Amino acid sequence: MVIGITGLPCSGKSELSRIFASFGAAVIDVDKLGHEALRLDNVKARLNTVFGNAIFDELGEVDRKQLGHLVFSDPASLTKLESIVHPVMVEMVRERISTSSTQTVIVDAAILFQMGLDKLCDEVIVVIAPEEMRIALAAKKGWSEENLKMRESHFSENIKMMENGGTITVNNNGTVDQLKETATSIWKEVNNDR
Repeated sequence: MVIGITGLPCSGKSELSRIFASFGAAVIDVDKLGHEALRLDNVKARLNTVFGNAIFDELGEVDRKQLGHLVFSDPASLTKLESIVHPVMVEMVRERISTSSTQTVIVDAAILFQMGLDKLCDEVIVVIAPEEMRIALAAKKGWSEENLKMRESHFSENIKMMENGGTITVNNNGTVDQLKETATSIWKEVNNDR
């Protein structure tokens, strides 16, 4: 059973994934796979061709802060980056799903639909949370409200797809204990359906 989890930044996706992990699921954190992909020689070579040396640090690794600054201020650059990195990340997800020894695999991905990862999932959970809650969670990560809004602006395509593609919606507007209760009932439901 492969369950995709998506939602806006700071909506509680990772917390929900952690809860499922505590139930015995394997969690694939797609954001972390993005970091891994940026360390691959073939990816770095393509990025160097497209963006030049300015995005690399003195050790020859991708400076994610520098790259982020570049692509989040220019949609065309973001599209170029995604065309290089996303196919590699999708293959990484496929490989981890196929080699997982657990009954349930969680694919935690902010842009699940945009990357086409929903096609690998049996169920998709869309996590929604009130804006004030997301702003508070962003502050804990050291993000300003403006930074959160900037990140959200890059999710517009995924938001449209979320509205049509989520099979389960989790309204994360309470405590962690309440989220755990919701996760427990989803866990029972999806595992009983098999």
